[in-house]
Amino acid sequence: MVEYQNGTTIKQVMYGPAGKVAIINGQTEVTSLQPFPTGGVFVHRPGSQKNFWRHPDWLGSSRFASTEPGRAKFFDVGYAPFGEDYGDSGTKDLFFTGQEQDATTTVGGLYGFEFRKYAPRQGRWISPDPAGIWAVNATNPQTRNRYGYVANNPLSFIDATGDDGNMDREQFRVDRLSWRPAPLLSVDLARVAGT
Repeated sequence: MVEYQNGTTIKQVMYGPAGKVAIINGQTEVTSLQPFPTGGVFVHRPGSQKNFWRHPDWLGSSRFASTEPGRAKFFDVGYAPFGEDYGDSGTKDLFFTGQEQDATTTVGGLYGFEFRKYAPRQGRWISPDPAGIWAVNATNPQTRNRYGYVANNPLSFIDATGDDGNMDREQFRVDRLSWRPAPLLSVDLARVAGT
């Protein structure tokens, strides 16, 4: 659980194996998130606020959200490759590569990943890779930029937690058949075949 303060309000973010599970204020639910195996996320908000479904694209970004019940448009948006939003309509709900935009920041527009925050307008992290110098690979110049997002290839890679911005340790390539990231494996086929 992570705690943050916005003015005089203190909220807690609960994490589970699939990422953010709920945002609470003391013992009161603010928002709860229920991810589904097909990639959608159901967002429950207590009281008279509308509940809605986030419908993801191949990167896990919600470009369209519909209300529950009623199946009417809740929010519609487009994203540039590094996450800048454009052409939005409806009740604002920005959700880029599976992360919600933190609307409470004074600089605005940061996505709160598990290990650090991402600034889509800059296309980079606002803090260096937590692995430090150990993230640098001498054969890949992109790894020297400790603030770089997915080796400057945001249409093919995602960084689900924010701990591997240069994609050099645990690499994820986007599976084009579904939005979920698939591990990128480098296999020596001659060795596997036994030749």
